[in-house]
Amino acid sequence: MSKRPIPTPAGQFGLFETAPPAVVSTKPIAAPPTPADTALTSLTALSNELLHPYSRYGLAVAAEQGRLPDNVTEATLREALIEAIETGLGEFRMRTWSDPAHDEVLVFEAVKQTELMENPGLVQFLGLAARGIYLFPTPITTDGGASDTFGNALDMVRQLRAAVPLTAGAVLGRSFAPTTGKTNNGTASQSPPKGTLFEAACASIATVTPLKPAAWAKLRGSKEQDASPVNISPA
Repeated sequence: MSKRPIPTPAGQFGLFETAPPAVVSTKPIAAPPTPADTALTSLTALSNELLHPYSRYGLAVAAEQGRLPDNVTEATLREALIEAIETGLGEFRMRTWSDPAHDEVLVFEAVKQTELMENPGLVQFLGLAARGIYLFPTPITTDGGASDTFGNALDMVRQLRAAVPLTAGAVLGRSFAPTTGKTNNGTASQSPPKGTLFEAACASIATVTPLKPAAWAKLRGSKEQDASPVNISPA
């Protein structure tokens, strides 16, 4: 007489039964948060790290455009710095398709940052004004120095995106930190002053941001084509 098989309770397996294959999740495992994502620093403390009001103004622009709270993470600060620089580069060069010889009103448009990056000849090249391409009045640079100013600003963005430490050393060149000057500091030759990536990025923002009073102006008695941008940067 054969015995009736006893069913195995749900969720358990008999001695000789094969367990079903384990279910493996294909969802990526989230990386643990880093200090850059969690540690908070006050904007006041960050501003106090900047010795010159020029860089402080750049930080203020980033905070305003990024709508930053009083306390920020490093990651949030980096994104705000990048956004502020790229906003300025988006209003670096402007052009008109109007004909100055016949049109009473000239209509200008911004040359997009991507177009400037793809065609460096639109950033700085002899004869741009004759083609109706001008600097916006807001970047603190000249036609002869536009390439250095634009290129250094792009390099700031690259370093910020590459997570280069904000405390990393940086040379404060006049193309993006025009209030600096070379000093010898006891050495035989003069060299530009040094600071941090954070200080350099804030100075670059102050240089290219459209958020400052500015106008095209020329010296009395000079030619119209000799006009250049004139700005007032709040201290």
